[in-house]
Amino acid sequence: MDDAVQVLEALIEHLDELPALVGADWDHVRPALLADVEAWLRGDGDPAELAGHVLFTLRRYPEALARVRAARSLRSPATLEGLRDVHPAAFSAATPGGLESMTVPDRAPAEHVAGRLRDSLVDPAAVYLNAWFHERAEGAPLLVGEAAPLRVNLGPKRAGGAAATVTEARCFDEVDHVDVVVRCATARVEPASRRLAMPPSAERFVEFALTPLRAGALRVAVVVLVQNDPVERLEFDDEAAP
Repeated sequence: MDDAVQVLEALIEHLDELPALVGADWDHVRPALLADVEAWLRGDGDPAELAGHVLFTLRRYPEALARVRAARSLRSPATLEGLRDVHPAAFSAATPGGLESMTVPDRAPAEHVAGRLRDSLVDPAAVYLNAWFHERAEGAPLLVGEAAPLRVNLGPKRAGGAAATVTEARCFDEVDHVDVVVRCATARVEPASRRLAMPPSAERFVEFALTPLRAGALRVAVVVLVQNDPVERLEFDDEAAP
């Protein structure tokens, strides 16, 4: 399995180059690559099969495929047989120069792999529902009885806080505002709702005051409504201290 992982790591190591090599089809190719590598990071799939899917996805793009086929995994006879069984067409396309022509990339640490995946495969045009506590020190708990400023926006994914991809961002094109509601069973939230101007923007946000009522776990829900219909929801956990 370590050999198959090298195919997936080689993919991530060359992600910055792939959009130019794939060209106009990148918007269609990216989701397939994202699904395969995310499944690998979650431990949900067989790495050999996922590596085969990657090669199969890139089979029509020889320059992009060349960036991935140098992986050490393709030196392993066992892995080669596994990939041939999964996707014969991808196997033949991936090894046109023979095993001897392949070079071996450095193995990236798992944290680096995960970071490159999130940074390089994210759709730059995607809209996210973001929620974060403004000016909160990293690792600091919320305090019972003290209001914490919770900000919410729609726009690019923020580096900190919680975020959820908006699945139907087109609905924001038809309105000049949305309503944002924040709920938490163990905290007081003021005001009950706020109006956020559209279109989505990193610069625009609404702010709520969230005051924990007791120590312990907090479950916060953020709901976006378009013309009173909920269109997106974000839930995240936090902690309050006495």
